[in-house]
Amino acid sequence: MHTKLFTILFIVICALSAVSQVNGRKPTNSQTICNNANVDVSCDSNHCGSCNNACSDGQECKNGKCVSNNLNSCPSGKKFCNGGCCDIMSDSKNCGGCNKKCSGDQTCKNGKCLSNNLNSCPSGKKLCNNDCCDLMNDGKNCGECNKKCSGDQSCKNGKCISNNLYACIAEQKFCNGGCCDIMSDSKNCGDCNKECSGDQTCKYGKCVSNNLNSCPTGKKLCNSGCCDLMNDSKNCGECNKKCSGDQTCKNGKCLSNNLNSCPSGKKLCNSGCCDLMNDSKNCGECNKKCSGDQTCKNGKCLPNNLNSCPSGKKLCNSGCCDLMNDSKNCGECNKKCSGDQTCKNGKCLSNNLNSCPIGKKLCNGGCCDIMNDSNNCGSCGKKCFNGQTCRDGKCCD
Repeated sequence: MHTKLFTILFIVICALSAVSQVNGRKPTNSQTICNNANVDVSCDSNHCGSCNNACSDGQECKNGKCVSNNLNSCPSGKKFCNGGCCDIMSDSKNCGGCNKKCSGDQTCKNGKCLSNNLNSCPSGKKLCNNDCCDLMNDGKNCGECNKKCSGDQSCKNGKCISNNLYACIAEQKFCNGGCCDIMSDSKNCGDCNKECSGDQTCKYGKCVSNNLNSCPTGKKLCNSGCCDLMNDSKNCGECNKKCSGDQTCKNGKCLSNNLNSCPSGKKLCNSGCCDLMNDSKNCGECNKKCSGDQTCKNGKCLPNNLNSCPSGKKLCNSGCCDLMNDSKNCGECNKKCSGDQTCKNGKCLSNNLNSCPIGKKLCNGGCCDIMNDSNNCGSCGKKCFNGQTCRDGKCCD
């Protein structure tokens, strides 16, 4: 019985082989008997890889695997590679992209081949977040791990460099391919490639000595470095004393660049715009100095001691005055002579002999009211005596 069955099976196989040869196909190693039929499990969608392993709709059998007919049909997080959907985030044979294989000591994590040995990064790279990174050129790890360059920057030589030469922020300047803080960068202090010496630090764009007493003769250490107080418009005469925009520092003083630019009430003298009313070095006029015991008030040098006026003078508002000859203080303080008069012997005398007003007469160089003047009563030089008063030109008791 068994011999007959074996003989029948042999005849069937030979017949199928003959049919295959007739159709131009030779039997392959992937052919097998499924449901009493000879099938090629490498490409049969009903028997893909093994009997009765049918591919789903949208798939076909290739190399014994069911693969998608649509390159875009892979689920989220996977990519179609070599006829199948692969997880390129964790597939060591397709890590980050199709056919990108990780080496033997690496594992695929987050789409990158990461070393299983923390110290195995090649020369010139450093391990950052389980990945070997080129800190000189990696825009996400520029100079150090996790230091990201902004969108308009590229990582060059470990520094984030603007792709736009004019994109540096305020107080920075584009030097040697990067934006430098020229206010504090000791290699670019105040300008590109201006290096401070070994004992100096860059502050406010100037190389400042680390030794407070190291400024050369004629200079003083201020916030911005060793400064020439005689000529530095930002430190004029003393540290941090700035001259205004229309001024220049000369000899330690802020002087106007415009001879006519002094504000109202001031005059341009050698030392700048001066208040001639109160400046003891320029009192009343340029370069007129008050002595040590005097103060300038109202343009005059006044003693600080009220009783210090010399003999023959009296202290008035305008200083020590000669009451005998001062037309602004004639005979007493603040008594002013009129425009056509001069103070003589403490009296305001007319400069014009015929200029006395009606009712007055010129006597001894002055206009006198002879109707009421007890020294010139009725006529010049006629004096009233013994307590008499001049009334209507007559001396009365």
